[in-house]
Amino acid sequence: MAEYIQITKGIPAAISIAQAIQETGWGRSDLFRAGRALFGQICGRSKRTSISSVSLGGQENKFTGRCIYKTGDGQMSKTFARIGEGYLSYVRNLFSPRHSYYKDFVSLVNKTKAENPYSSPDWQEALVHLKNYNGSNYLKSIKGQVNLSKNRLKELEQSPCQKCLEEHYRRSGAAAPSNPWTAEGSTH
Repeated sequence: MAEYIQITKGIPAAISIAQAIQETGWGRSDLFRAGRALFGQICGRSKRTSISSVSLGGQENKFTGRCIYKTGDGQMSKTFARIGEGYLSYVRNLFSPRHSYYKDFVSLVNKTKAENPYSSPDWQEALVHLKNYNGSNYLKSIKGQVNLSKNRLKELEQSPCQKCLEEHYRRSGAAAPSNPWTAEGSTH
């Protein structure tokens, strides 16, 4: 999922995976286990269910997020039927003009994609552009997650998958890769 989003939207996979690790406590959080919520997305108190969509790889992808109360703090958070829907919601939030704290990050991603549609910004440069989101301690933690050698997240920056797709697109002008959320039999 992270590589597909990196290829189609330019969001460095290392950052999205590190954020998911950080925000779910390596998948141990109650919100993740109960509702496949990777990114701790807060939703308005008045909405119980929202149906949204985001364009990836030339396809419009619909997803549904349910709002439930988080234990303890009284805020409502989005939960999803599939992990992939949480990723779609994350992408939608990043590119939404409502979220001004992502503005610099999205500008960098868009600039990089405009210069080379097969690329994404370097994760360290992109991380600096998230400075308005959740404070410097959060960004240090994300950087730490990427730097952990056992995560091997740095390798995603130029993964074999991305290199192969770049070459494939250049030679054949083929369509975007198959979408992991709409592929037949997908349970992610």
